[in-house]
Amino acid sequence: EMAGKIIMLNLKGKGRAYLNFTDVTTTALIQNEDFQNNGMVFTRVESLKWTIEPAHAKFHFTNLFNGDKTLGDATNRFLNENWKEAFKIYRNLPEEAFGTLIKDLANKVYTLFPRNELYP
Repeated sequence: EMAGKIIMLNLKGKGRAYLNFTDVTTTALIQNEDFQNNGMVFTRVESLKWTIEPAHAKFHFTNLFNGDKTLGDATNRFLNENWKEAFKIYRNLPEEAFGTLIKDLANKVYTLFPRNELYP
C-alpha cells in the first residue's frame, strides 16, 4: 500500500510493488545488547539502520489509481525514467523492510547460540 506525491500528482493504490536494484552498496549500523539466560550471555540486535545505494533501480507498481492502466503505466514509466529522484523520496520503504528482515534473522540466530560461541 502506498500514498505519496510526485510534483502535485497524488499517488495512491493498493497492489504489488516490484523493485529491482542493481550494483547495490549497503551499509548496516547495528547496535547489539547482551542479556543473560540460564547463566549464559546471549546477544540481540537492539537497533539496526540499513541503507541502500543502488547504481540503478527499476520500479513497477500495480493497481495505481485504482487500476487505471493508462495512468499507472505512465507513472511507472515516469518513475523509471527519474529513478534517482524517486528513490530519494521512497528509499525508506526498502531500507526499513530489509532492515527489519535482517534484524529478525539475526535475532533468531542469536537466540540459538550464546555469544561466546558466535564470537569466540
